[in-house]
Amino acid sequence: MIARRTIHFYPGELGDVYAAMIAVPDERAALLAAFEDAFTRHMGAGHAIPVGSGRLGLRLMLGALGIGAGHEVIVPAFTDESVPDAIRAVGATPRFVDVDRGTMNLTVSGVAAALGPSTRAVLATHIFGNPCDVKGIGGLIEGWSDVALLEDCAHAIDASLDGQRCGTFGRAAMFSFVVTKAVNTFGGGMVLASSLELAAQIRQRASALPEPALGGIFRRIATGLTLSRATTQKGMRTALGVALRSFDRLGVDPVALYDRTVRSSTQNAQADNALSALQAAVALPQMRALPAHQARRNAIAIRLRQALGPNLTPQRMLPGAQHAWYFVVATTDDVPDVVRRALSRGVDLGVRPMRNVADDPSAFPNAAWLETHTVQIPAYPELSDMDVARIIAALRR
Repeated sequence: MIARRTIHFYPGELGDVYAAMIAVPDERAALLAAFEDAFTRHMGAGHAIPVGSGRLGLRLMLGALGIGAGHEVIVPAFTDESVPDAIRAVGATPRFVDVDRGTMNLTVSGVAAALGPSTRAVLATHIFGNPCDVKGIGGLIEGWSDVALLEDCAHAIDASLDGQRCGTFGRAAMFSFVVTKAVNTFGGGMVLASSLELAAQIRQRASALPEPALGGIFRRIATGLTLSRATTQKGMRTALGVALRSFDRLGVDPVALYDRTVRSSTQNAQADNALSALQAAVALPQMRALPAHQARRNAIAIRLRQALGPNLTPQRMLPGAQHAWYFVVATTDDVPDVVRRALSRGVDLGVRPMRNVADDPSAFPNAAWLETHTVQIPAYPELSDMDVARIIAALRR
């Protein structure tokens, strides 16, 4: 059974955690500084500030820019519900904009129609790791001196547009490091600010936050290790396949079940804390491995997209875009049938990998359509060539 997602748990992480636990305070500070440096070097620009979660990073960005009550932040309607929640948490109002069905991202024309006197930021989201037209959006708002270009790079740590890393186009960007991401710190995130002044303001706010409880980190590590074995070990895959087929017969949505029973154990429930040295220690070897893992993702994604049958349409990319492939997704007019046929061949395709989170979903038809017509195809770097061949065979049918 090939599961739709895997929990990234790289060799040596438990040793890294133990080493960080026994480190003296100066060494713990050095671990955080080393993670910041590794991240900044990877991005090639900006100033990195570790934070307790991606959604906290978004709140800190907005707060440092003075965005709050009476202000609007333009966001895509097709995103994660934590995004508008973070905007509301600082007192601002999310201004939802429909997305393009092909790229699944914001468009320049959509943003232009939503700009108004209360607009203070545009959150350019690179959904599933697919770069949006962040250059076009940036050019659009150049004449709006009160509007900041921000980037949601929760899926896009290794995405780029015309050779420039996503996350370096705007005033600031936020990244997420939960267990399914390319870099997994078992809850946590990063903010990348374009200027030293803005970085200092964000860092000042972040430095006042407490470290996360060790018990919470260890619980997420234990859950992550279990899920990693369940999605990558042959014996556990067999049991997982039986469970997924049973869910299908019973009409149970496994993603919804995962969200209700497991997801909270893989995330930092208390977002208002700093990133710990333990998490930085876990992140450092993953930053070193990221180029190799991303190259593997790219190779798998290319093969999978070439194998899509006529009833599956791949996510469209802009010219000059390098996708990060957090998810490989495609759209189809008959999601239940496609998922059922793939599952019968041992391949678990995800459904509803993102939601239409607008207050009035019907006002955003493309986001509503994508929520119910999108499937997620397994494409994580741990897949073997034999696994990829099995997925290809299922997709071609």
